[in-house]
Amino acid sequence: MNGGASTAKLVVPEGSSGEGRAAQLAQVSKEFLAFALDSATACVFVWDRGYDCLYANQSASKYAGQSVDKMVGKNIGELLGHVPDLARLWTSRTNLVFQTGELFCIEETMLLGDDIVRKQSVLYPMRNAEGSVFAVGLLYRDVPEDKPTARPAPEGHES
Repeated sequence: MNGGASTAKLVVPEGSSGEGRAAQLAQVSKEFLAFALDSATACVFVWDRGYDCLYANQSASKYAGQSVDKMVGKNIGELLGHVPDLARLWTSRTNLVFQTGELFCIEETMLLGDDIVRKQSVLYPMRNAEGSVFAVGLLYRDVPEDKPTARPAPEGHES
């Protein structure tokens, strides 16, 4: 019993050698990566320079309330119309990563609708073979409320 989580079995072909084997392993790697991203509990999005969705995993699909195939090609505002403040924030941060070419990571408490939530956003540049940023990836996840904090010093010891 896996609690409703997806499971898959990747089969690595045997008996091949050389370029054929390399091509088969590359295909298995692509399938494994796709499975790993779709199994992640964090939302994963990839945005292009027009802020259109190039990729979204299953968690992102649930968050946006749309199927993945309906999400691809839509811009941030269309996908996140139900949380316009977040759509504006991600557009701004995505733009920042395109401009700087640098990773942007933030953990914050924010008001989304009527809820106060603690989230982490990691936006990262995706570069083409020439080194130019062609897309920005976004990892968006809940931060557990019981996140460990600094331990107090043992009694009788000062820090």
